[in-house]
Amino acid sequence: MTTMTYEQEKESLARVLRDKIFSYKAARPNLSSSQIASKFGMSSSTFSRLENLDIKNPTFDQIIKIFNGTGDKEGLVQYLKKYYPIIANTYGQLYSHKDSDKYFGSETIKNIIDPQAHQIMLLAISKTGVSRELIQNEYGNTGVRTLDRLHSEGIVFLKDNRYFARDEGNIFPTQRDTKELVRLTLENSYDLQGFEDQTAGNFLSFQTEGINLDK
Repeated sequence: MTTMTYEQEKESLARVLRDKIFSYKAARPNLSSSQIASKFGMSSSTFSRLENLDIKNPTFDQIIKIFNGTGDKEGLVQYLKKYYPIIANTYGQLYSHKDSDKYFGSETIKNIIDPQAHQIMLLAISKTGVSRELIQNEYGNTGVRTLDRLHSEGIVFLKDNRYFARDEGNIFPTQRDTKELVRLTLENSYDLQGFEDQTAGNFLSFQTEGINLDK
């Protein structure tokens, strides 16, 4: 039996990603490569290089975006188990018993981490959604225009005079997206002065249970 080297395995995976891109494009002939790249949350140049096998050793972030963008969540889990067993085990411990948990789609993520739409999207992904009146009062006409854009693009929908995110995920597929979400949330929603004055309605805490310095 022949055992592949790590480099050979990664190059084999690059072909898997290329084939996924081909299949996705074949099923959506009206979408350009740049449109698909945007939906997947990656640059057109990176997408093209993956499609043409110019990238022989795809990064973890690229792998996640292709699997997630093409909707192959099961394939992603199997990939994690094979190449990143520690991460797969952690995901399993956190999410395996939550049947309602699923990844946010790339379009939803793109808007959640967009500085202009971030706070509106945080309200829209809540269980109670958000009203147009609240957006007008809190964010003015600029906020209303952003809300209208999200509605016209199908990112949010209107029900009983409240706007809700169409994509009801609750897991971010990459650490880069999670980091950006945390950064924007702290910048826009954390009232440090209010906390010091004891007038704020939120607070921040950080704790660790254990750290493996070798990892």
